[in-house]
Amino acid sequence: MKKLISNNKKASFDYFLSDCLEAGMVLTGAETKSIVSGNISLKESYVRIIGTEVFLIGAQVTPSQNLVFSSYSNFDSTRDKKLLLSKKQIKKYSKMTQEIGTTLILKDVYVADNGKIKCTVCLGKGKKNYDKREVIKQRDLTRSVKEEY
Repeated sequence: MKKLISNNKKASFDYFLSDCLEAGMVLTGAETKSIVSGNISLKESYVRIIGTEVFLIGAQVTPSQNLVFSSYSNFDSTRDKKLLLSKKQIKKYSKMTQEIGTTLILKDVYVADNGKIKCTVCLGKGKKNYDKREVIKQRDLTRSVKEEY
């Protein structure tokens, strides 16, 4: 049973998400404590393949309260985090992102059953404004139907 820490709500609104997979993250001890306590923001984050490695760029990890007064004075809140994927997966996704309009998006961050911090990386294709309006319209219709019952 996984425990959801943070969800990127903007990703599903701005992109059509497909081909999701689970990836591990390379973190420091201070980052791990902060992420488990829920101090991570995925709003402006994205995933980039650089060479044969995959990095999470733009995720904001703020230090938790007990880390502010400790010896972690070199805490970098916007450090690029390496994601752990197999070579086969990296090759597959690098070919898929060569298409115009596709990118890799981080969907959510959670703690897995074994206690490790994992994330879900999805292939995203950008939505147009009319697609976004359609999503809002469908959401409003489902809300109105639920309110009637």
